[in-house]
Amino acid sequence: MQNRHALLPALLVFTACEAGNSPLASRQRAPAVTAVQKPPTGVAAPTPPKRAGAHPDNPSGVQWQGSIEWREWTDARDIANRASKPIMVVVYADWCPHCRALGPVFSDPEVETLSKRFVMVRQNHDESPAWLEPYNQKFGGYVPRIFFFDQNGKMREDLTSGHPRYPYFYAAEQPEFLKRSMRQAVGS
Repeated sequence: MQNRHALLPALLVFTACEAGNSPLASRQRAPAVTAVQKPPTGVAAPTPPKRAGAHPDNPSGVQWQGSIEWREWTDARDIANRASKPIMVVVYADWCPHCRALGPVFSDPEVETLSKRFVMVRQNHDESPAWLEPYNQKFGGYVPRIFFFDQNGKMREDLTSGHPRYPYFYAAEQPEFLKRSMRQAVGS
């Protein structure tokens, strides 16, 4: 328990990126939160170097390392129901530095082992899928966010990172919070 309290101040330092079209982006931000915006339309952003393991549709985006089998949300509920597995959804944006930092966490041996007990979904926030909109409205459109669902597709709102402002933001620098939520989601 003492270790958990020691990490809380460090967790409070980490902030999420706010997506430009989220309800949070139009609100006044607290001074400690730095929002990272997408480049304005028509303005070319510097092109980062290509990295191995990036999403095939955007080789300069988030680097997804490890051997996790990623699924689409449209298939996840059926697969989860048939396999009696919960669903873990990672909502990210390729332009977000916190998302880029989180990608390599998925090559952590414990995260990879735990992921086999889930149907794993990776969703780019910028694709604006209709299924994600109610969660954006209810919880904000910041990225990265990690949501857990039961095998029937019901969100487990109780599984959070513990961050006071961004409850579904898991910092790459503290993967133990993600592992804890993963273990709780599968009941171990």
